[in-house]
Amino acid sequence: MSLKDIMDLPNGANFVKADIHLHTPADPSFSVESIVNTEDQKKEFAQRYCEELQNRGIKIAALTDHNKIDIEWFNLIKEAASSMDITIFPGVEISTNEGKRGVHLIALFDVNEDIERINNTRTAIFGGKEPFDDRGLPKLSELNFEDTVNRLKENHKCICIPCLLYT
Repeated sequence: MSLKDIMDLPNGANFVKADIHLHTPADPSFSVESIVNTEDQKKEFAQRYCEELQNRGIKIAALTDHNKIDIEWFNLIKEAASSMDITIFPGVEISTNEGKRGVHLIALFDVNEDIERINNTRTAIFGGKEPFDDRGLPKLSELNFEDTVNRLKENHKCICIPCLLYT
């Protein structure tokens, strides 16, 4: 069946815009123009975040903070997105220990995956050690790229994508 055949079906393919590499204010690489400390400020920020996704026509997004999923921010953004018909996938950008400064891997999980369970797998990938240094920057995992993918796939239904390679 060709793409044209699929498009001609009454319930054929539906193409949407997606961004599968987004960070939240919990990520050290994310810069916020204003202070976001209180619950109300966080809810307002999550609403603006999703409005920006909507303004850009994004219907599918994955939150992929470095070395963890921040449960609070994930839930706030997912809740705000639900009223805008935007699907939010949990994800994580893991810094594996290959190369001079690591290979970054994006892992995307089922929308209904248990976030705590994902973070537990992440803890194992880092050998139970803290995944951030004293400045809050991501450390490299205990596992190389291939072993990280295998560990994720053993424990979750996920898609793994290499996204940054330092040679």
